[in-house]
Amino acid sequence: MKKLFLDSGPLIARINSMDPNNAIVMKALQSIKVRIPGRPAYSGLATSNYIIDESVTHVLYDTGRHEMAVKVLELIESSNLIQVLWIDEKIEHRAREIFRKYYDQTFSFTDCTSFALMEREEIDTAFTFDQHFRILNFTIIP
Repeated sequence: MKKLFLDSGPLIARINSMDPNNAIVMKALQSIKVRIPGRPAYSGLATSNYIIDESVTHVLYDTGRHEMAVKVLELIESSNLIQVLWIDEKIEHRAREIFRKYYDQTFSFTDCTSFALMEREEIDTAFTFDQHFRILNFTIIP
């Protein structure tokens, strides 16, 4: 079974009940959880240490509340569904190639590390609100 890549947008929306995407994320997470015990479409969620960094920082800056940012860490650390993949030197090198190649796009460098990691891990679908993933032919949900 394949993993589903978890981007920062859904993590941020999951923690912040005031986020306009919170209800969408909660519904999507329920459907992912329901599928896993039966005949799963995905074997779980994968994210990266860069996505964790981006999510924690974003929540802290958006809310100004340290405890909310800590909740992002706790959500990931306590989850049986989320596997954290680390950005190593090879992935960072590939991310630089992607970043340089797509000079006409507004990919963040973190986006590029996600793309490179998804390529290496053969993950073809991301749980994200970021349409940039489509440019590199990844499927996105919700």
